[in-house]
Amino acid sequence: MRSQLRKPAYRATGSWRWAWRTFLGILVVAVAGCSGGGSPAPGGPGGSTTSRSGPKTLTIALPIDPISLAGGITGSGAAVVPSRYFKEFPNAYLTTYTQKDEPAAWLATDLPSLDDGTWKVLSDGRMEVTWKIYPGVKWQDGADLTSDDIVFSWEIQRDPATQIGLQGIARYVQSIATPDPYTAVFTWASASQLGSVATVREFDILPRHVLEGADRGGLVDNPYFVDPAAFVGSGPYRPTAWDRGRSISLEAFDQYFLSRPHIDRVTFETIADYQAALVNVLAGQVDVGYWAVSFEGARIIQQEWAKTDGGSVDWQANNARHFLPQLRPDSASPRDLTDVRVRKALMYAMDRAELAETAATGAALVVNSTTYPDSVLGQLVEQRAVRYEYDPARAAAVLAEVGWQKGTDGFLTKGGERFQLSYRVASNNSSDWNLIFPVLQQQYRRTGIELIGTPGSSGDQQADALFPGLVPTALPDNQTGFLA
Repeated sequence: MRSQLRKPAYRATGSWRWAWRTFLGILVVAVAGCSGGGSPAPGGPGGSTTSRSGPKTLTIALPIDPISLAGGITGSGAAVVPSRYFKEFPNAYLTTYTQKDEPAAWLATDLPSLDDGTWKVLSDGRMEVTWKIYPGVKWQDGADLTSDDIVFSWEIQRDPATQIGLQGIARYVQSIATPDPYTAVFTWASASQLGSVATVREFDILPRHVLEGADRGGLVDNPYFVDPAAFVGSGPYRPTAWDRGRSISLEAFDQYFLSRPHIDRVTFETIADYQAALVNVLAGQVDVGYWAVSFEGARIIQQEWAKTDGGSVDWQANNARHFLPQLRPDSASPRDLTDVRVRKALMYAMDRAELAETAATGAALVVNSTTYPDSVLGQLVEQRAVRYEYDPARAAAVLAEVGWQKGTDGFLTKGGERFQLSYRVASNNSSDWNLIFPVLQQQYRRTGIELIGTPGSSGDQQADALFPGLVPTALPDNQTGFLA
């Protein structure tokens, strides 16, 4: 018997603006038995467990309920990334991502390519991308999925009244032609690096025959997105029940175009407490924990499995953590936070290696962007990424240029104002942001900056927008939205 625990590496970066970034996401996979399942789609969600007799089942713990069953419905906070992970079970997309966060074909037969003419940059600066989908793909009510569904999905996501997919690629596509039921030709308003990506992050595919008559203005509240009885997906699993705040049950879809999944039933359990998730994993009640187990919990599982040769631990990059500085002159404190030279100085005064090691000892990697370092995108970005090595002397010199001088007490002042910078601390004392705070506080103290922990409301977008100093937040690595 063999079990595995996977948890992304913790990385600290600093490229765009001045932010330092760390990658933290947790995937715990316990595999029992000798026969395998396999992922529902190339590079898609994985993990499997096999019972000695009867149906094969899989229990996956999430720290929070998904936002919806499908659709790029606007959401924020802790539910966004777990929702994306969940949606690749009941839904299928033109593309997905490999373990290195590189695009791979899913519903599409191949990725569009400049080499074979399926990706063209037109003479007027626009772009034409041709998608070929597999014939015989079925919706979970037995209807055929065709290029007409792709057109309908584009219409829905492009229409601001629907509040569906507003952050996806649909807004950049001028039109979609369908020369046959299995071909969709996207005409983009301008050239973009996103031509070959249409995943759960960028482009949802919705069934025209189910949603065409729905009120678009109220589409975000349509039962389709939250009621398994009303939902019709195209993925490997069909949702059968959703007990809000507790669990979502799914069954294998017999007509799934890549063949029926090996796992018969999948249950997503909502376990908000890290300790409870840890106990469930150790007890064998949970097979996969996606972001449900803390870093320290992963260490405990690693130690317990080592005692009995019960499994192994694999650390894998997944999510970027970074600070957002206040850039509004009427809200920033100190006001010089809006000066790019000051933000650069804050980077030079920050020892990112020490911060990352504090948050995740032994699983830290300092990089210079939010991209996955081993991916093609990551390698290209790394070549041009701006680097801010730890250099307190340089930080002090830059701040002096702006007019900040150390007083007799060792703190920087300018015009009688002390350089005090607010840091939004989390309500959860075990949060890695709170672990990092005292270390960053000491680092900045050496340069003369007084870092002050200030309670905030995580997930409150209005409060975040007005917070005067540094707001910790997160972003999936290789997030491609910024490329559009």
